[in-house]
Amino acid sequence: MNKHFEHFIEQGNRFLNEVALTAGYPKNQELAYSLTRAVFHELRDRIQVEESMHLVSQLPMLLKAIYVDGWDTTRPRKTYDTAEEFLLAIVARVDAMRPELIFEPTEMVKAVFTVLQVQVSDGEMVQVLGQLPLDIQAFILF
Repeated sequence: MNKHFEHFIEQGNRFLNEVALTAGYPKNQELAYSLTRAVFHELRDRIQVEESMHLVSQLPMLLKAIYVDGWDTTRPRKTYDTAEEFLLAIVARVDAMRPELIFEPTEMVKAVFTVLQVQVSDGEMVQVLGQLPLDIQAFILF
């Protein structure tokens, strides 16, 4: 396999392993992938397209692919305001993909954002969070 592709896979696996470890599921990379995908897709559907593009530009290649997979930038942005709605939307996405997965969603979602904050600049995280309602910001920043 091409060494560049191996590098992309290694970066993606490192991110997913860190999510799994941070959430307390250190041996469940499949769960980490499903949650990361759900969080990314819910986030991209809530914030402005331009801000998503700034965010995704700072992600490793494999994470970029996860973020943009199936993205329809012409759909209206979601408008819910509470952390509970955000969390329920993420759980629904995971259930739609992998209904057999059992997990504690609050800690998993926080783990994805914790690891994501390491990948992107502080300024970019401020911009992303600034597009979310305060209730969701507080949930993410715990």
